[in-house]
Amino acid sequence: TLAVACRMKKITLVAAQERTIEPARKTQYLLDKYFVIGNHSKKILKERKDKKMELIEMGAVKMKQHFEEGKEVKILNENNYKLKCLVMDWNSVKDWYDNGRIYNANWKTNLNFYKTILHLAKNNKDVLFLVKSKNYLWLEIDFFKEIVNDFRKIENIEILSDQTKWTPSNCIKSSDFGIALMTSLVDEMLIFDKPVIIFESEDFPSCFLDYGPEIISKSSEDLNVKVQKIKS
Repeated sequence: TLAVACRMKKITLVAAQERTIEPARKTQYLLDKYFVIGNHSKKILKERKDKKMELIEMGAVKMKQHFEEGKEVKILNENNYKLKCLVMDWNSVKDWYDNGRIYNANWKTNLNFYKTILHLAKNNKDVLFLVKSKNYLWLEIDFFKEIVNDFRKIENIEILSDQTKWTPSNCIKSSDFGIALMTSLVDEMLIFDKPVIIFESEDFPSCFLDYGPEIISKSSEDLNVKVQKIKS
């Protein structure tokens, strides 16, 4: 690989950790210097095979930069709601065959998540649910046609399809708490002390990193309990 060639030519390789979960995946890195978020990441990476890499704690520098760049976006009638919840899904590919080859981040997983959010919205009319997607191709896929129509009929769900206005930074700044299929935005919200619930239908991210029972939710019933606790 290119990293091996650089090591042989004594070319220094430097990288910075962006996602909290990455070191827990036990991926091997061939670097000279690696700027990590914190001590936990540093502890995990000490078990790597390449002992030459220097680990340097720097905190979540990029996440802080994103948050500082964020601006609060006002939504029509948002004052009618007690809280605003940022809903974070997984990417949906457009091609049905490509989708069928994906184990977890597929149409079925996203649809089940959207149905859970719809049920939650109906039972929490005082919360405005803001759906922030990786991309918005799912709005054009027939598989999601019914849930898209359901979302558009209910007053306390907004799909944030204007990606110019609804940047990740602006989404965090404009919401009070989050519900997500595991994504990097979860870490960013947690760093800035905003409550997040990770809806875990399968054993991810817990199979790599334990976020704890206060954050992980495995059922719609438990999810509702956690939302009530945030509202109280």
